[in-house]
Amino acid sequence: MRTLVLGIPLPHVTFDNYSFLSAPSLFDYGRAIVETSALSEAIEQVAAGSTEHKTHGGLAIVNGSGGPAAFSLAELLRLRRLEAERLLTRGGVIVCFAYPDVSHEAIRELPGWRRYDWLPARRRLLLRRAPPRGIRQAGR
Repeated sequence: MRTLVLGIPLPHVTFDNYSFLSAPSLFDYGRAIVETSALSEAIEQVAAGSTEHKTHGGLAIVNGSGGPAAFSLAELLRLRRLEAERLLTRGGVIVCFAYPDVSHEAIRELPGWRRYDWLPARRRLLLRRAPPRGIRQAGR
């Protein structure tokens, strides 16, 4: 089974490494590993227009309405949420390198979008905070 790795290069023969924005469909995989700070960085770059990002199909990602030569950032984020839901519904696993939640206010057509909004709402409850270093959890 292949693993989709987003935002952090992890070398392995069964890993496909992409950015969150340039990756193929999440549901094409059984597992995904996501570096969420890189996800936020890429979104902020597109929202600010500072760096060009492209979809897996080669279309430029824009902060606004898409068209024949561009794909809307807001639409891509909505699509990623549907893909994540489908992957999890099929029994897939998503592992996130978690960071504090942040709001991405500059996304046109999707103001107030938050770092973990691409995860289905009921699945976000699975995120757990790691204990501080040096503190052992009970039973370990």
